[in-house]
Amino acid sequence: MICTSCKGAEAVVFIKTIVGNKVSQQALCADCAGQTHQAAAADPLEGLLSGLPSFLKLLRPAPRGRAPRCEDCGMTYAEFRQTGRLGCAACYDLFEPHLRNLIPRIHGGASSHRGGE
Repeated sequence: MICTSCKGAEAVVFIKTIVGNKVSQQALCADCAGQTHQAAAADPLEGLLSGLPSFLKLLRPAPRGRAPRCEDCGMTYAEFRQTGRLGCAACYDLFEPHLRNLIPRIHGGASSHRGGE
């Protein structure tokens, strides 16, 4: 593959950048990759800090009194925690971030349930 920057040399470094839903890809030769690395090294925190607002939104808890509620059955995550049972199939999608860590603990490390054997 040819370098997307200088269009002359063979690419040896491949960079994929994802910001939000936008994906960009670069294929760089050794010289262009070195120049890109030097430019990035001039302000190493800039790239790191640019994604910080999006990351912080993921960590922010839902405001009090406005917990997500399943549109199909009306269950909240707090209600699930009290009963130990989800209200309907749509709850799996809504509460998936919480269930991703919970299910392997329940199933002894397995991430899926195979039914009774």
